[in-house]
Parts: sequence; structure tokens; C-alpha cells
Amino acid sequence: MSRESDQQRAAENVEGRFYVDTACLDCALCVELAPDTFAIAPGLYAYVKKQPETPEELAAARKALTNCCVEAIFEDGAQPGLPGAKGTESKPWWRFWK
Repeated sequence: MSRESDQQRAAENVEGRFYVDTACLDCALCVELAPDTFAIAPGLYAYVKKQPETPEELAAARKALTNCCVEAIFEDGAQPGLPGAKGTESKPWWRFWK
């Protein structure tokens, strides 16, 4: 499910199925969980520097999406060779701390 109409993609994102919007708080959890996919723009927010290319990278990117404390990571496109897109789900705020 896309919330793109409600959110604004960070300009630094590469094109593709995953992206980070400007609601990001720059906590860097996504970079810790999926360093091949996410990076931090100096003083700004996280962004997708490279779309996942392997099943392992896809799993790590989805883990970052699921654990994002402000739900600023989205997946709403298809990419050849990888399973179908998964939308964001709401989660209790305390899941961030687990």
C-alpha cells in the first residue's frame, strides 16, 4: 500500500520499489539493519542508496521497513526476480524498542 500521496519521498532515494520519505527522524536503524540498501544524508534523513538485489538484501530492507519507528520506509513497486511487494503495516510504538 502506498502512502505517497500523503508523504514526500526524500530526493536522495534511487528509483525503485523501496523509498524513504521526509518523515524520517534520522535514527539510523535502517542503516544498521540494511547497510547495503540505506544511507544517511548528512544532517537530514535516511534514503535508499541502492535497491535490494538479493533475497538477503530484500529481507534486510523489509526488516528495516517493519522496524522503522516513524513508518517512513515504503515498498510499493515490483522488481523482477524478487517476490511481490509488501506494504507497510501499522505497529505499536513499543515494537521499536524490542
